[in-house]
Amino acid sequence: MKYHINFCFRLMALVVAVIIFSTCSSDEPKVKTTDDSIVEIIPDAVNPYGNLTDDKVELNQRINDFSYRLLMSISQYEDIAVDDTKGNCAISPISLAMNLGMVANSADSEVRDRITTTFGVSNVDLLNSVCADVKKELETEFIRGKNTIIANSIWYDNSFKLIEGYADMMIDAYDAQIYETDMQMPATVDAINNWCAENTENVIPRIIDVVDPETLAMFINAFYFKAMWSNQFLVENTCQEEFRGENGNSLVNMMHTTINTNHYIDDEYEVVKLGFQAYNIEMAILKPMTDITTALSELNAEKCQLLLGSHPIAEVALSMPRFGVESDIDLVGVLNSMGIKLSGTLENMLEGNGYGYFLPKQKTSILLDEKGVTAAALTYEEWSSGMPQEHPKVTMTVDSPFIYFIRNYRTGIVLMAGWVRNL
Repeated sequence: MKYHINFCFRLMALVVAVIIFSTCSSDEPKVKTTDDSIVEIIPDAVNPYGNLTDDKVELNQRINDFSYRLLMSISQYEDIAVDDTKGNCAISPISLAMNLGMVANSADSEVRDRITTTFGVSNVDLLNSVCADVKKELETEFIRGKNTIIANSIWYDNSFKLIEGYADMMIDAYDAQIYETDMQMPATVDAINNWCAENTENVIPRIIDVVDPETLAMFINAFYFKAMWSNQFLVENTCQEEFRGENGNSLVNMMHTTINTNHYIDDEYEVVKLGFQAYNIEMAILKPMTDITTALSELNAEKCQLLLGSHPIAEVALSMPRFGVESDIDLVGVLNSMGIKLSGTLENMLEGNGYGYFLPKQKTSILLDEKGVTAAALTYEEWSSGMPQEHPKVTMTVDSPFIYFIRNYRTGIVLMAGWVRNL
């Protein structure tokens, strides 16, 4: 056993691919060997997840406030945090929340308290409860179509020993797959990348090429969503039109449709919401009246709640571009600015370990076209009761930079968010 050595912890958050994992349970613990030297630890049993209830509305709101603050912080650190030549960004707040939840359960009390304080919860059990409920709800709603994956894994070096009860706790709270391995072995790199590819439907096929020699543990969340619009755009209506980006105009494939949906407009934003063939999930497009840099700098949680809230139904003649965004985000500076300094020990996970640093990163991908969105979702059959009503008619053309959110509109939990400056 090695004691008091310096090392780095790698914290990775992924967006894409959905697989729902079932956990084996029996009278005896089982060990699944995925490689000759990589062992997956499976505890005796997994407790069922509770459903989201009305008494957790305040907790959900705190997680949502974190999501809005995260988006704003990334926009402030955009030049150093986001790797995108066009200035576009995609981020998954719920994926990061899952990751930070796993870290909070693994690290020392100082790191744990920084994380729970940032989320606005009094203890880590509340954060675990919210994450478990979100995972359970999405998996339950998407179970028929299997269009969503929320998967967690923890990898640690076999020179250390897990603290007793840790594996059971992490699988109970996060359905985490836990792997003991030689972190410096090339086969470990392949195994990690294969896990990522499998749990993102190959949208993000790899996250690492080598493991840093000082890395002794890695926490990974994979989130995938794919859903069809409840009212799809007709491909034959798509035509090339100008998008007025920050770096100049460009020709894009502009989609067109007319739908009855939530619409809102004020002096600062125009907002339209698009529904999916997935229960409780919607996408909101926020088109600022000013330049997007100013809009992002002035956007806050209160404004987001207003813009994403319930709005009157209108008959919207909507024009919006196909788009795809891939982001590679370094979250160290972003989280530091939010009060989470990720340095400490893994005293609640590994026996005998020294001081180190968590290095959070996130890779994301979102693709939007006439059929729907690949990023995060669930499948439902939409139906309506009551007599048809007349709605005000409006025209909205998304031909300039915009902000977007994909969220569960019942809980408000943000699955994906970002902005588009140029296409």
